[in-house]
Amino acid sequence: MILAILKMIGCLALLMFGMKTMSEGLQKLTGGHLRAVLGTMTKHRVGVHYMDIINDCEKLGDYIVNVVEAHLNHRLKK
Repeated sequence: MILAILKMIGCLALLMFGMKTMSEGLQKLTGGHLRAVLGTMTKHRVGVHYMDIINDCEKLGDYIVNVVEAHLNHRLKK
């Protein structure tokens, strides 16, 4: 039990370290440009709607892939 808890804590620490490292790398790569673009997109209502549309399109794409995959799996099992 204790070993499982230690593993979970270690995994969370590794995840947090990876996220921090990736965040710092992105900031160095893009400079202040990424922050300015995201600030502009979220400042205006059009930017918020644009981000919502992108999110909805991504969900639709995932749904279509899942439906096609389920259909193919069903056909292969026959």
